Amino acid sequence: MVTSAAYRQSSAVDSARSAIDPHNRLVWRFNRRRLEGEAIRDTLLSLSGALDPTLYGRAGRDETTPRRSLYLEMKRSRLPAFLRTFDSPDYVSGLAKRAVTTTAPQALVMMNSPSVREWAKRFAARLSTHEPLLPPAPGGHPTTLAAPTTPDSADVAGMIAAAYSVAVGRGPSAVELQDARSFIDSQTAAHAAAGRQDAASAARIDFCQVLLGLNETLHIE
Repeated sequence: MVTSAAYRQSSAVDSARSAIDPHNRLVWRFNRRRLEGEAIRDTLLSLSGALDPTLYGRAGRDETTPRRSLYLEMKRSRLPAFLRTFDSPDYVSGLAKRAVTTTAPQALVMMNSPSVREWAKRFAARLSTHEPLLPPAPGGHPTTLAAPTTPDSADVAGMIAAAYSVAVGRGPSAVELQDARSFIDSQTAAHAAAGRQDAASAARIDFCQVLLGLNETLHIE
Protein backbone atom coordinates (compact mmCIF):
# COMPACT_ATOMS: atom_id res chain seq x y z
CA MET A 1 0.00 0.00 0.00
CA VAL A 2 2.71 2.49 0.95
CA THR A 3 4.37 2.09 -2.46
CA SER A 4 1.13 2.74 -4.35
CA ALA A 5 0.69 5.83 -6.51
CA ALA A 6 -2.27 6.97 -4.38
CA TYR A 7 -0.35 6.78 -1.10
CA ARG A 8 2.73 8.55 -2.46
CA GLN A 9 0.91 11.53 -3.96
CA SER A 10 1.52 15.11 -2.91
CA SER A 11 -1.08 16.99 -0.86
CA ALA A 12 -0.88 19.94 -3.28
CA VAL A 13 -4.27 21.07 -4.53
CA ASP A 14 -4.94 21.13 -8.27
CA SER A 15 -7.74 23.56 -9.09
CA ALA A 16 -9.04 21.56 -12.08
CA ARG A 17 -9.23 18.29 -10.15
CA SER A 18 -10.57 20.04 -7.08
CA ALA A 19 -13.45 21.41 -9.14
CA ILE A 20 -14.40 17.84 -10.13
CA ASP A 21 -13.77 16.13 -6.78
CA PRO A 22 -13.48 18.76 -4.01
CA HIS A 23 -13.69 16.15 -1.21
CA ASN A 24 -10.97 13.95 -2.71
CA ARG A 25 -13.22 10.88 -2.79
CA LEU A 26 -11.28 9.56 -5.81
CA VAL A 27 -7.96 9.99 -4.01
CA TRP A 28 -6.30 12.26 -6.57
CA ARG A 29 -4.09 13.80 -3.85
CA PHE A 30 -2.81 12.99 -0.36
CA ASN A 31 -5.07 14.24 2.42
CA ARG A 32 -2.91 16.56 4.48
CA ARG A 33 -3.02 15.65 8.17
CA ARG A 34 -1.49 16.81 11.40
CA LEU A 35 0.89 14.59 13.33
CA GLU A 36 -0.30 13.04 16.59
CA GLY A 37 0.87 14.68 19.82
CA GLU A 38 3.53 12.01 20.40
CA ALA A 39 4.92 12.42 16.88
CA ILE A 40 4.93 16.23 17.24
CA ARG A 41 6.97 15.98 20.44
CA ASP A 42 9.38 13.47 18.84
CA THR A 43 9.76 15.70 15.77
CA LEU A 44 10.67 18.73 17.88
CA LEU A 45 13.12 16.66 19.92
CA SER A 46 14.71 15.39 16.70
CA LEU A 47 15.03 18.87 15.20
CA SER A 48 16.64 20.10 18.39
CA GLY A 49 19.16 17.27 18.30
CA ALA A 50 18.03 16.12 21.75
CA LEU A 51 16.14 12.97 20.75
CA ASP A 52 17.44 9.82 22.42
CA PRO A 53 16.55 6.93 20.05
CA THR A 54 17.36 4.19 22.58
CA LEU A 55 14.93 1.29 22.25
CA TYR A 56 12.87 -0.32 25.01
CA GLY A 57 12.50 0.42 28.70
CA ARG A 58 10.68 3.25 30.43
CA ALA A 59 11.27 6.95 30.03
CA GLY A 60 9.52 7.94 33.23
CA ARG A 61 6.70 10.50 33.55
CA ASP A 62 8.83 13.63 33.02
CA GLU A 63 7.92 14.88 29.54
CA THR A 64 11.19 16.81 29.33
CA THR A 65 13.02 13.49 28.97
CA PRO A 66 14.80 13.07 25.60
CA ARG A 67 13.29 9.62 25.14
CA ARG A 68 10.66 9.05 22.47
CA SER A 69 7.07 9.66 23.53
CA LEU A 70 6.33 5.97 23.01
CA TYR A 71 8.26 5.25 26.22
CA LEU A 72 6.68 7.92 28.43
CA GLU A 73 4.94 6.45 31.46
CA MET A 74 1.30 7.53 31.42
CA LYS A 75 -0.24 8.17 34.84
CA ARG A 76 -3.90 9.04 34.44
CA SER A 77 -3.81 11.63 37.21
CA ARG A 78 -0.72 13.30 35.76
CA LEU A 79 -0.74 13.08 31.97
CA PRO A 80 1.90 15.03 30.00
CA ALA A 81 0.45 18.48 29.36
CA PHE A 82 2.09 18.82 25.94
CA LEU A 83 0.54 15.60 24.65
CA ARG A 84 -2.88 16.38 26.10
CA THR A 85 -2.84 19.76 24.35
CA PHE A 86 -2.47 17.89 21.06
CA ASP A 87 -5.35 15.47 21.64
CA SER A 88 -3.67 12.47 23.23
CA PRO A 89 -6.13 10.05 24.96
CA ASP A 90 -7.07 10.46 28.61
CA TYR A 91 -6.22 6.79 29.28
CA VAL A 92 -9.48 6.35 31.20
CA SER A 93 -11.73 4.88 28.52
CA GLY A 94 -11.23 3.20 25.18
CA LEU A 95 -10.95 5.41 22.13
CA ALA A 96 -11.66 4.16 18.61
CA LYS A 97 -10.38 7.32 16.91
CA ARG A 98 -8.62 10.40 18.24
CA ALA A 99 -10.08 13.83 17.81
CA VAL A 100 -7.97 16.32 15.87
CA THR A 101 -8.66 19.78 17.23
CA THR A 102 -7.26 23.20 16.43
CA THR A 103 -7.28 25.29 19.58
CA ALA A 104 -5.70 28.42 21.00
CA PRO A 105 -3.80 26.49 23.71
CA GLN A 106 -1.90 24.59 21.00
CA ALA A 107 -0.51 27.82 19.58
CA LEU A 108 0.17 29.15 23.07
CA VAL A 109 2.13 26.01 23.99
CA MET A 110 4.30 26.40 20.90
CA MET A 111 4.96 30.04 21.82
CA ASN A 112 5.32 29.84 25.60
CA SER A 113 6.30 26.32 26.65
CA PRO A 114 9.74 26.19 28.35
CA SER A 115 10.32 22.83 26.66
CA VAL A 116 9.63 24.25 23.19
CA ARG A 117 11.90 27.21 23.93
CA GLU A 118 14.69 24.87 25.01
CA TRP A 119 14.26 22.80 21.82
CA ALA A 120 14.40 26.00 19.75
CA LYS A 121 17.57 27.04 21.60
CA ARG A 122 19.20 23.70 20.86
CA PHE A 123 18.09 23.85 17.21
CA ALA A 124 19.63 27.33 16.85
CA ALA A 125 22.83 26.13 18.53
CA ARG A 126 23.15 23.26 16.07
CA LEU A 127 22.79 25.63 13.12
CA SER A 128 25.20 28.22 14.52
CA THR A 129 27.93 25.79 15.50
CA HIS A 130 27.60 23.70 12.32
CA GLU A 131 26.92 20.63 14.45
CA PRO A 132 25.98 17.60 12.30
CA LEU A 133 22.20 17.69 12.01
CA LEU A 134 21.66 14.17 13.35
CA PRO A 135 20.12 12.82 16.58
CA PRO A 136 22.53 12.12 19.45
CA ALA A 137 23.92 8.65 19.96
CA PRO A 138 21.73 6.19 21.91
CA GLY A 139 21.88 6.93 25.61
CA GLY A 140 22.71 10.61 25.08
CA HIS A 141 20.97 13.07 27.34
CA PRO A 142 20.46 16.76 26.63
CA THR A 143 21.79 19.52 28.79
CA THR A 144 20.61 23.11 28.93
CA LEU A 145 22.58 24.97 26.29
CA ALA A 146 23.47 28.61 26.36
CA ALA A 147 22.60 30.51 23.21
CA PRO A 148 25.47 30.85 20.75
CA THR A 149 27.22 34.16 21.43
CA THR A 150 29.13 34.79 18.21
CA PRO A 151 26.63 34.68 15.35
CA ASP A 152 27.98 35.52 11.91
CA SER A 153 25.55 38.04 10.43
CA ALA A 154 26.99 37.47 6.95
CA ASP A 155 25.79 33.88 7.10
CA VAL A 156 22.20 34.62 8.07
CA ALA A 157 20.86 33.51 4.67
CA GLY A 158 22.76 30.24 4.94
CA MET A 159 21.41 29.65 8.44
CA ILE A 160 17.86 30.32 7.28
CA ALA A 161 18.25 27.94 4.33
CA ALA A 162 19.70 25.22 6.58
CA ALA A 163 16.91 25.69 9.13
CA TYR A 164 14.20 25.35 6.48
CA SER A 165 15.92 22.31 4.99
CA VAL A 166 16.03 20.52 8.33
CA ALA A 167 12.61 21.60 9.63
CA VAL A 168 10.45 21.16 6.53
CA GLY A 169 12.66 19.37 4.02
CA ARG A 170 12.96 22.20 1.50
CA GLY A 171 14.65 25.53 1.00
CA PRO A 172 12.89 28.83 1.67
CA SER A 173 11.23 30.72 -1.15
CA ALA A 174 12.51 34.19 -1.96
CA VAL A 175 9.61 35.71 -0.02
CA GLU A 176 10.20 33.43 2.97
CA LEU A 177 13.90 34.23 2.95
CA GLN A 178 13.19 37.97 2.94
CA ASP A 179 10.56 37.61 5.68
CA ALA A 180 12.93 35.52 7.81
CA ARG A 181 15.74 38.06 7.48
CA SER A 182 13.36 40.90 8.34
CA PHE A 183 12.08 38.97 11.36
CA ILE A 184 15.60 38.23 12.61
CA ASP A 185 16.62 41.86 12.12
CA SER A 186 13.58 43.19 13.97
CA GLN A 187 13.98 40.69 16.82
CA THR A 188 17.67 41.53 17.11
CA ALA A 189 16.80 45.22 17.41
CA ALA A 190 14.09 44.48 19.99
CA HIS A 191 16.38 42.34 22.13
CA ALA A 192 19.17 44.92 21.89
CA ALA A 193 16.77 47.67 22.96
CA ALA A 194 15.86 45.53 25.96
CA GLY A 195 19.53 45.42 26.95
CA ARG A 196 20.36 41.85 25.95
CA GLN A 197 24.03 41.24 25.19
CA ASP A 198 23.21 38.23 23.00
CA ALA A 199 20.52 40.00 20.94
CA ALA A 200 21.45 38.46 17.58
CA SER A 201 21.60 34.94 19.01
CA ALA A 202 18.28 35.39 20.81
CA ALA A 203 16.73 36.51 17.52
CA ARG A 204 17.95 33.34 15.83
CA ILE A 205 16.38 31.29 18.59
CA ASP A 206 13.11 33.19 18.05
CA PHE A 207 13.28 32.32 14.35
CA CYS A 208 13.94 28.64 15.09
CA GLN A 209 10.97 28.59 17.45
CA VAL A 210 8.79 29.99 14.66
CA LEU A 211 9.91 27.14 12.40
CA LEU A 212 9.12 24.56 15.08
CA GLY A 213 5.54 25.85 15.17
CA LEU A 214 4.89 25.99 11.44
CA ASN A 215 1.92 24.04 10.14
CA GLU A 216 4.31 22.53 7.61
CA THR A 217 6.49 21.21 10.43
CA LEU A 218 3.58 19.70 12.33
CA HIS A 219 1.70 18.22 9.36
CA ILE A 220 2.34 15.47 6.84
CA GLU A 221 2.16 16.95 3.40
